[in-house]
Amino acid sequence: MTTTTSRDPAATRRRLLTAAARCFADHGFHGTTIRAIAERARVNVAAGNYHFGSKKKLYLEVLRGEFARAKRALQASGASPTPAELDRMDRDALLGALHARARVMLRMLLGPPVGL
Repeated sequence: MTTTTSRDPAATRRRLLTAAARCFADHGFHGTTIRAIAERARVNVAAGNYHFGSKKKLYLEVLRGEFARAKRALQASGASPTPAELDRMDRDALLGALHARARVMLRMLLGPPVGL
């Protein structure tokens, strides 16, 4: 394994989060090791514990980041009406909002259509 030394703790943390997100997505929580994450991030194994304290805490941080990304995507597409806006919507508008939300979430889960 080749490790990268960085004097930028924020960059190391970002690499760990990116690597952990991919490893957890590919292998799940129990199928992922800190060693695999460290190898993918090209950092020392101790960096994971230094920055996050445990695999569980790293996993929770990955989840927080993914939920924040989903929230930003929903807001950017207008698929995240406020509670007050929802209260004023009729049935057709509610269905439209639900369909818009489903489109955004499916796009995030499945990626862009093939051939684009």
